[in-house]
Amino acid sequence: MIKSEIIVRICRQDNMTGPCADAGKPFLLAPSATGSFSEILPAALASGTPRALYYFVELENRNGQSAGLINSVATLAGAPPSPVRGLTARMSNGVVLLCWAPAKPGEEPDSTVIRAYRKFLTQGPEKQEQRQQTLQSKQPEQNSVLEFSPASGCTVDKNIRLGESYEYRAQRIARVNVKGSALELAGYLSEPVRIRTVTVFPPKTPE
Repeated sequence: MIKSEIIVRICRQDNMTGPCADAGKPFLLAPSATGSFSEILPAALASGTPRALYYFVELENRNGQSAGLINSVATLAGAPPSPVRGLTARMSNGVVLLCWAPAKPGEEPDSTVIRAYRKFLTQGPEKQEQRQQTLQSKQPEQNSVLEFSPASGCTVDKNIRLGESYEYRAQRIARVNVKGSALELAGYLSEPVRIRTVTVFPPKTPE
């Protein structure tokens, strides 16, 4: 049984064949203690195309003996996707139409998706019989996440109820397949846009 503190070393590789560079200074943990580690990536790893980055843990006893690198885990290095700009929301034929400004050429890899977050704000007034019908029917989720391709420049949210207010925010997500798992690197969230879902009737034509 190990009774003295354990020296913990963390290192990272930007590929599985290169050297494992130290990530921060070694630290001590008590035997059987749960450890955690975080760092701000250096500029070289926080820029460029999203790519796999592997972390390893090495434990040493007080005599400097180690079992070698263990517990590799993959995450993503690289620059985050560009923010979603110009997000708008308006009613169109009973659904919410969300649109945004396209990314600049080269800013959006093929693996990028747009993820929008809908937040329920207020509930509009309902008559008693309408409320009863709503309770008996399947209600749409008030807070939800939408995901879609950025190529279209717009998408629709059909899962809403008229007479209520919602807030939308969106971000670009870069995905990289690493050993069969899809890892994500998220961009910054957009400024929120709010909308009250009301039925928009076309203007009447003069008789």
